[in-house]
Amino acid sequence: MICKNCNKEIADGSRFCEFCGAPQDVAQPTSQTADQPVNQTGVASAQPQQNANNFNQTQGQFNQAQGQFNQTQFGGGGQFQQRQPMDPKVKRVIIAIVALIVAIGGFFYGYKKIHKEKIDITKYIKIQCEGYDGNGRATYDLDSDKFGKAILKGMGKSEKDMDKLLSKDEDKYEDLEKCIKDMDIDFDKDEDLSNGDEIKLKIKYNNDLISKYGIKFTGSEIKYKVKDLDEIKEIDPFENVTVTFSGTSPNCSATVKNDSKEDVLQYVYFKLDKSYGLQEGDEVTVSIDENEDYYIKQYGVKFTSTSKKFKVENVDKYVTSSDEIDAAFLGEMQKQVEDVINSYFAKNSEYIGINGALNYEGY
Repeated sequence: MICKNCNKEIADGSRFCEFCGAPQDVAQPTSQTADQPVNQTGVASAQPQQNANNFNQTQGQFNQAQGQFNQTQFGGGGQFQQRQPMDPKVKRVIIAIVALIVAIGGFFYGYKKIHKEKIDITKYIKIQCEGYDGNGRATYDLDSDKFGKAILKGMGKSEKDMDKLLSKDEDKYEDLEKCIKDMDIDFDKDEDLSNGDEIKLKIKYNNDLISKYGIKFTGSEIKYKVKDLDEIKEIDPFENVTVTFSGTSPNCSATVKNDSKEDVLQYVYFKLDKSYGLQEGDEVTVSIDENEDYYIKQYGVKFTSTSKKFKVENVDKYVTSSDEIDAAFLGEMQKQVEDVINSYFAKNSEYIGINGALNYEGY
């Protein structure tokens, strides 16, 4: 049969388990009754006697198991054994180990309380220079994405955690936001730079605002040496500029024409200081109507000059004074005038009534 408590196999008819001592459901032996079957000799069956023997056997097994249990739990004789006192050396070792564990725990708690995770801002800033040698410009770029992740890591937070925290208690992190927003980052010099110049980017922030978050910003200055700026190219803007004069002096006019092949000069506006009422010998000034610094900074081009004078010459002109006529030319004119007048009077003498020759009197 199987014990109903420990499920171990025990002898059939056992009232108690020989292993765990649990009582078993076994029918009790009863005295012989009138209904008890008898053998052929008329004597009652010996079955009750057999059951009694089985009971006695089982009881003995139970007592044996119980004795083994007592022996195990209480030692020989069934008496409870008194615990032996701990060795003083062992006790001292245990106390020392416990004290060490407490000390280490206190150290880490205090360290966490005092220690601030350092975040070096300079690791997330990149400086670059552009432009041309002598007119370079410095700029910087803060990698806000990596900088933000470093802040979260220093606080022991993930991006997902931070989103949840901000959605629940945004005001809790307003000092962190203010510290970052009010951060002052500026160059000591950022314009008119030349190759070889050394500049500094200075960084200011308020760590008092963020100490409660367990972080601390470090890095207050970045030194940078300017390099790789292109050389400025010098060009003569008037090399292919011409001024054309037309009309008759003193009423000539002037126009400017730009035949430059330089791309930067294709759209430059050349201005004349005077365009009309010109006479031979006058000078006009052509100038560039642009900001010269603009071309230096934007195109790396420096003009050798920004204005140029042109003289009015080789134009027709009116005579305004006899002093302007030389003697030979004046003699030819006088002869032409005399010939015209004499011819006229010769043809019309009968009507005019002039007797004698005509004499030239001058002008």
